Amino acid sequence: GFTGDQVLQIASGWQKTGQEWHTPSGYRLVMDRDVLLLTNRDTQEELLPVYADDLMVRTPDGGRLLLTQTAPGAAFPTAPESALVDADILQFPLLLRRWHPGDVFQPMGMGGRHQKIQDFFTNQKLSRLEKEKIWVLENRDQRIVWIVGMRLDDRFKVRSETCKLLKLTWIKH
Repeated sequence: GFTGDQVLQIASGWQKTGQEWHTPSGYRLVMDRDVLLLTNRDTQEELLPVYADDLMVRTPDGGRLLLTQTAPGAAFPTAPESALVDADILQFPLLLRRWHPGDVFQPMGMGGRHQKIQDFFTNQKLSRLEKEKIWVLENRDQRIVWIVGMRLDDRFKVRSETCKLLKLTWIKH
């Protein structure tokens, strides 16, 4: 569905990271580093509320966020698909949404320093299309709780004085 002019642009500009071409039927071709990535739908803004009594939230792309109340002393998850948070700090409803340029968080392991999520993604070497598929869990006060399936924000980690724990588990589509 790309026009002849677009094909010529693709051929001449294929090494320019960030270049994008669209077809009227909804296809998008993105130049990311040294590869062309083709997708058949544009990312839409998706905002999903997460309430204190929810056990699971389904995302339009088929993913699922599981929420499990856990007793103090529970084992810490080792896989990035799960996180254990201090439930007393959370302010419901939470918001499950796609990340936005300009979002910042305090990644675990960085001593309380802030980092732009965009920079975190760059360090993880994610492609542009991979970035667009990432969900973030946001507290009611708009602080990022978790880059879902990747990294917990340090402000929501379990501490020695934590009384209520919430285990978050991400299941991809």
